[in-house]
Amino acid sequence: MSHKIKSSEPAFTVVYDVVLTDYDLGPHAGWLYVQIKSYTQQGNETAFPSITTLAKRCGMSKRTVQRHLKTLEDKGLIGIQRRKSEQGDPAPPSGGGSRR
Repeated sequence: MSHKIKSSEPAFTVVYDVVLTDYDLGPHAGWLYVQIKSYTQQGNETAFPSITTLAKRCGMSKRTVQRHLKTLEDKGLIGIQRRKSEQGDPAPPSGGGSRR
């Protein structure tokens, strides 16, 4: 079976070996990290997928995603920027997950 790539974007996600060998992530946090990395572009490590989007892509509950996001943040692999409204309140979910 063959699949044609219909996009000009690369069809792969780069995850450095050190992440796989030195961070002891476990399968859920590791898969979440790969999914987050899939939203980044070469030269720009910023990604803004929503928790809902990550949960769907990873096959996890939103709560499980939140727990593993904390693990990734605690290990220094990601930084989390929480969205806020102009008034400084937490922003409502955007359905987000669009690629940047």
